[in-house]
Amino acid sequence: MSSENTTCPTCGRDDFKSENGMKVHHNLVHDESLSVVERECDECGETFECKQSQPGRFCSYDCLYESRRDQTELECPCCGDTFHVDPSDADRRKYCSYECRSDHGTEKRHCKMCGRGYSVNKSAKKAFCCHECHRESVVERPRPDDDEMLVWLLFVYEGHTRKETFRRARAVRGYDDRLYRKEVDEIINENGWEKKNRLASKVKGLHENDNTIPEGDDSWKQLHSD
Repeated sequence: MSSENTTCPTCGRDDFKSENGMKVHHNLVHDESLSVVERECDECGETFECKQSQPGRFCSYDCLYESRRDQTELECPCCGDTFHVDPSDADRRKYCSYECRSDHGTEKRHCKMCGRGYSVNKSAKKAFCCHECHRESVVERPRPDDDEMLVWLLFVYEGHTRKETFRRARAVRGYDDRLYRKEVDEIINENGWEKKNRLASKVKGLHENDNTIPEGDDSWKQLHSD
């Protein structure tokens, strides 16, 4: 494959298999590296050479230090190192790096409903891993022990989406005894509930002999006890 980036700009040789091979040839034969480029210093405006793979902003340490005179110096509360930011970013920056922000600003918690572990900001009052666990925690209605009945109740009768049904079932069963997403999908597909769930969720007078209701414990009937 021959193209402009695999053709030597000095001698015109174009039988190189890669751009990197052409650069090695140019460095060895023509004694000039193509990996070095010229850039303009952000502080003094002078041009300087630097590696193309590691472009620099300043031509010297003097220019680097000079550029920091107008910057605000902050101390990272995690590692204690000082770092410099533009004055406009001083109010928004607190940590010197993403790693420090992750280590110092977050903690591992376990969902009060399903027990799943999740990371959250230390200052947050979040006690659940997702919205479905939070909403399930305030439900006082009974949940059946049978898996198929539980999926029917959540997906068909209450009209949740597949994802919401999976998370609600996990909140009911707990993380260790949860139904996996694949299992929830299999139950829905095998019973052909996909097209019925929105319509059935509006039905208020379901009967015992209704063949759309799976066999199992009848705790769902308490939903109608007014």
